[in-house]
Amino acid sequence: MTYSVGYVILAHEHLRRVKQLANYLTTTNCPVVIHIDQRTPRTEFNELATALNSNPLVRFTPRRKTEWGCIELVNASLDSVGVMLAEFPKVGHVMLSSGSCLPCKSAQELSDFLSTRQGTDFIESVSVENEEWVQDGLSVERFKMFFPFSWKTQRRLFECTTWIQRKLRINRRRPDNLIPHLGSQWWCLTRETLAKIMNDPRRSAYDRYFSKTWIPDESYFQTLARKHSDRLESRSLTWSKFDADGKPFLLYDDHLDVVGKSTCFMVRKVWPKANKLYQTLLDIDYQAPVVALSAEDTTTNFFNNAHSVRRPERSGKVNPGRFPTGQFAKFDKTARKYTVLMGPRLVFPELQSWISQNTKTLCHGNLFAKDGVDFAEEADTFDGKISNNRLIRNYRASAFLANVIWNRRDVEHAFFFDIGDNQKAHDAIFKDANAHVILIKEAWILHYLKLQKAGADTRSKAKLLHASEQRLNRVIARASTEAYLTVFSLQDIFQNPTVLLRKIQETVSDETVSLVSTPTQEVGLDQLNAVILHLRNEGFKLETDIISSSIGPHGDTGQKPRLVDG
Repeated sequence: MTYSVGYVILAHEHLRRVKQLANYLTTTNCPVVIHIDQRTPRTEFNELATALNSNPLVRFTPRRKTEWGCIELVNASLDSVGVMLAEFPKVGHVMLSSGSCLPCKSAQELSDFLSTRQGTDFIESVSVENEEWVQDGLSVERFKMFFPFSWKTQRRLFECTTWIQRKLRINRRRPDNLIPHLGSQWWCLTRETLAKIMNDPRRSAYDRYFSKTWIPDESYFQTLARKHSDRLESRSLTWSKFDADGKPFLLYDDHLDVVGKSTCFMVRKVWPKANKLYQTLLDIDYQAPVVALSAEDTTTNFFNNAHSVRRPERSGKVNPGRFPTGQFAKFDKTARKYTVLMGPRLVFPELQSWISQNTKTLCHGNLFAKDGVDFAEEADTFDGKISNNRLIRNYRASAFLANVIWNRRDVEHAFFFDIGDNQKAHDAIFKDANAHVILIKEAWILHYLKLQKAGADTRSKAKLLHASEQRLNRVIARASTEAYLTVFSLQDIFQNPTVLLRKIQETVSDETVSLVSTPTQEVGLDQLNAVILHLRNEGFKLETDIISSSIGPHGDTGQKPRLVDG
């Protein structure tokens, strides 16, 4: 290798991967200086040190107890840089990496690249006064206020002192009127610039200032490199991307093709169990696809697209942890239209299997049954690992329904909802513009008739069922109801059942299905009329009148229609 590049590695876990990375880099004649967090178990550190101590290109620095957001990460970097400059005088550039970094291009390619740019520093360095670099957290305030407490381990003290300083309008003085800059902590700086930072006569003042700055590893070198560098390119040679919450994206084995097309030379943050990535990228013979360094970064575009899909709300999918309401609820609550059948199965007990056999609609049972979730085909879990546990479903019925539709948004859905189901799910259904509800008014009478045949305490059950029907009517009458409703009466169904069947056919499928109505002995009109008369005599106010038997199709009298395949 004609031009020497040194690597500083900061790590705190997964030391077997650190060993693999160090062995690869030194095989290509790159010196490596490693810092291991003091909180990493000593047995793990000793095992790593024993494995690498015989390598003449590897050095270890004294271990510090580093913590995210605090100055010790900067101090660990400075310690390592000091060792690199002192022990390896031929190093021209120093690349700062983490234990979860991997090279996406060979070390020789990086050496060739830097050999033609020997006086250039590569560090993302954005003026905090001119640009909005921070995605989630404090920006300018991190330089105006004091941050003596850890955000991770002393959160209450951190928040309290920040609140007090805001009230007092604290604005601490910057040494030498430094202009703060922010950027990725993963840089590649020249030997000359690092030596100037290390030997700056005002370094102690800068160190004191940054020791009380929040997340100084994103500003210390970024600010001082601007002060000392003769030629600086504000970009990192390490690819790293953060999500909307400020957390780094993890790279897995299936990202191999995307990673190889990056215009950077290192990538992070690699999942420690991504064996294929480690095996491929640490192969000394690996050759990444040829990509023009001036080209748009394919890896960045890939994750930007993923971000654009995840972050904005879409129909049937809201941001994780967010449930917008009112004017902020801009999208449909579910991903596509679906059908809710309220009452038809009390008339046609075999309706679910018939829909499943004769249409392409995914027909569930009672998704909101009180004793559990009846997914299509009686599955215990649905696509997306949605559980049939009723407690999970009841925690947020709207989210449960949205997830069911979302995870099979390639098909039409239908499900049943009866008077005995969890009535708290009404909002999830009736406030959804994608819901088409086919409702039989006072179908609870048929449910009551079944209970009466079973010898249940019908008087108390009738009160509960009637009250549930009244609550349902109030929900439907609300101004917030957005669902499309098709309402049938019991008279409509028993006098001409094909009206209901045709409507269900039109709603759940575009296909033409032959429907035949034939008599069945399950519920006769005499029984139903007797129950209607009985309930009225018990003081229930019903909209359903005594049903005439003279208008039935095919001249049938006193019989309940049944659905069969034609």
